[in-house]
Amino acid sequence: NPGSLEQPWRTFAHALNRLEPGDLLYVREGDYAQTIVITKSGRLGRPIILSAYPGEQVRVFPPDDWQPLNPFSGQVDAFFANTVVLHDV
Repeated sequence: NPGSLEQPWRTFAHALNRLEPGDLLYVREGDYAQTIVITKSGRLGRPIILSAYPGEQVRVFPPDDWQPLNPFSGQVDAFFANTVVLHDV
């Protein structure tokens, strides 16, 4: 999908690979059995922001077969990424 409101991207991985400093990613309402791995950074004054779409609820949970990448991994991992904001996701 082109990433529009009517045809959103289908995975966090796909969306996160396209974000640049200053971008805002709205996540549409729903339950997502996905992990979120952030590898890109925003910049001071231009963070990358992930947010639930206004007025919608988002729930992210691990897939049934999920195994952490390492003992310190979690549901959301930011590898060498900084200036990233998670808002109501």
